Amino acid sequence: MGEPLTPREGRVVQTVPTTRAIAVAATLLALPSLALVLIFARNRPDAIFTSVVTAVVVGGGMIVFHATRDTPSPLAIQPDELPQTVSRLEAVVRGTVFLAFIYAFTVAFSLDQHIYITFGIALGTPIMTWDSVRQAKRTERELGGTLWAPTKIAWTRKGRYWFLVTETEPADAVESWD
Repeated sequence: MGEPLTPREGRVVQTVPTTRAIAVAATLLALPSLALVLIFARNRPDAIFTSVVTAVVVGGGMIVFHATRDTPSPLAIQPDELPQTVSRLEAVVRGTVFLAFIYAFTVAFSLDQHIYITFGIALGTPIMTWDSVRQAKRTERELGGTLWAPTKIAWTRKGRYWFLVTETEPADAVESWD
């Protein structure tokens, strides 16, 4: 799990459009989930306050936490070196189904136990996902390429590897004239 992917391993999907679609899905799933919690909560003001404050604190905290961590640089590769790609639809459907299960569990748990912090943690997902879109766009702009991400779930920071597809030779592959 600690070894980086090589260009020929795994399946990849284009990062920015896929992450944007998952961010939209996370937002669209969060709204009806929040509505369900508010409709069935015993104490609606407490439910909304606890859920929203927890979402903002967790989402903001995770953004700050990830900003302070070292992220491996994307592996610059040529378009023909790209591993097997996955359709964006397939990746978005997987991510959306995963989020739907998380929201369903946290809504059920929060309503059953009347502990709205757990739902607030899940409610912070759109905040973190939209920030991931911003970071990926910035990385593409700064490095001048297209980011591709493995479709497997990265459980740790070291498990997150990206490929940067460029139209020119990667810097480490250019021969020296000396």
